[in-house]
Amino acid sequence: ELGLKTIDYCRFCEGFWPGDDAINTILTEEMARNAGATGTSITWGAAPSIMVAGFDCGFTAGGDSNELVFSELGSGINGEKLLKVDSETVQIIAEAGGEGRDDFRKSIARQVVAECRKRGVLPANFGMDINADGGLMMQAIQKEWATHDVVGLSSLEPSDETKYANRVTQYWYRASLAVTTTRMRGFGLESRYARDLFARIYESTGKGIVKVERKKDMKSRIKRSPDGGDAFCYMIEMAIRAGFDIQQSGDSQSTEDDDEMDDMLSGYFGRGRNPDQADDGEYYSSVFKGQEDEFGDDDGLFA
Repeated sequence: ELGLKTIDYCRFCEGFWPGDDAINTILTEEMARNAGATGTSITWGAAPSIMVAGFDCGFTAGGDSNELVFSELGSGINGEKLLKVDSETVQIIAEAGGEGRDDFRKSIARQVVAECRKRGVLPANFGMDINADGGLMMQAIQKEWATHDVVGLSSLEPSDETKYANRVTQYWYRASLAVTTTRMRGFGLESRYARDLFARIYESTGKGIVKVERKKDMKSRIKRSPDGGDAFCYMIEMAIRAGFDIQQSGDSQSTEDDDEMDDMLSGYFGRGRNPDQADDGEYYSSVFKGQEDEFGDDDGLFA
């Protein structure tokens, strides 16, 4: 389920240092396939389902894309919550002819609200990035929707779970867990969100704590902004708030027990490293060299 080339598989299943070909991204195609997330067949129970959505703002007027991800959350015939994800993001492009940022935000807001209404997404089940100019975009969306129920999400807040170094790690890692629950369907392997999830690197910092690379470093490495991945993570956050369980199937251990096991394994088997780390036992990941900022989304005005 972890994937034979992943660092976690080497550490937790084989119990030895990963080789130079190890994969240290939060999700892989193999993990998604093995969990059945790429399947399309789903059997809903009698209870009504709801639609949830996540939105990441591009902020830049002049044609930049903004990403929306939708999914349907409902109960299966056994009562467990299931998630049917759209196979691709919806890209929102600012309409031509606008002047300045205010017109840009109004144009994006109109299209976002129209897409949500078309799919039956309620404002309370819509979550969006509010970092940088995101707060102003959220105001425009609230005005267009005529409600204050839209949910603002910030990656700059501290994590409320001790296993994650910061909130952006929490969002992205929980998205990975959601994909591998065996209770997701519709995941698009060729989608914009998938290529971002398959690309984001993580490291284990010891004591069972993980951290993803900062967004600006990821952008520099992959030569694009992972906006589709961000939107997917916000959608998963809204699904979790609406009742989707990301605990792995068959996992009866408590969170406290899991944390204790993570601490033990982290100290015994060593920490995750990326392929260009030296094999002399020194723990250092060059991806994070010289970086002190703990947060992932510090783009400033433009994303």
